[in-house]
Amino acid sequence: MNYRQLFAKKEKIKQEWLRLNPVLNNASGVYILTRQENGFKYAYIGQAVKVLDRLISHSTGYEQHIDRSLKKHKLYSENNKIGWNVLVRYLPIESLNSEEQRYIKMYANNGYQLLNKTSGSQGDEKVGISENSTKKGYYQGVAFGKNRAVQEIKTYFDKYLDFVIKGKPNKIKERKLKEFEELLKGENEDDTKGNGI
Repeated sequence: MNYRQLFAKKEKIKQEWLRLNPVLNNASGVYILTRQENGFKYAYIGQAVKVLDRLISHSTGYEQHIDRSLKKHKLYSENNKIGWNVLVRYLPIESLNSEEQRYIKMYANNGYQLLNKTSGSQGDEKVGISENSTKKGYYQGVAFGKNRAVQEIKTYFDKYLDFVIKGKPNKIKERKLKEFEELLKGENEDDTKGNGI
């Protein structure tokens, strides 16, 4: 993806957030993401020096639970009642830690299932409230990247492209074609060798 495509993607995501809440901007504050589904209430509370930029980064990230949940459930709309809503309280930077913690406690006490992994804050008072996932090592990261690349390539071939043997077929070319087809099916055994999975 080139710079222009990346900028256009971020601008589109920004406009989606602004449609959801037109008062969003890049001031400092605490943001509260909430959604409801099947009688359950979910929340994620965060702080940011630039709130709107932080929300955009959640929409484009993959590392945090909230990032993945935003991709899965999207933002709230009339057609998507289980999507995420956002409220913001703009605050001076020096009060972000204490206010983030206050809102986390408030929403937890009001029956929300929190996607937060800690009690909030960027300081020493930050403590875990949920079991953190095991950190991935180098080989797991490589395997994850390979799987994502394979899925993208598979999409290209499923939707837009065909693959054929170049030139006159022979046993080596036929074997390589079969290996490629197996790779796209996810049946390549090399994916798990030596990577700790």
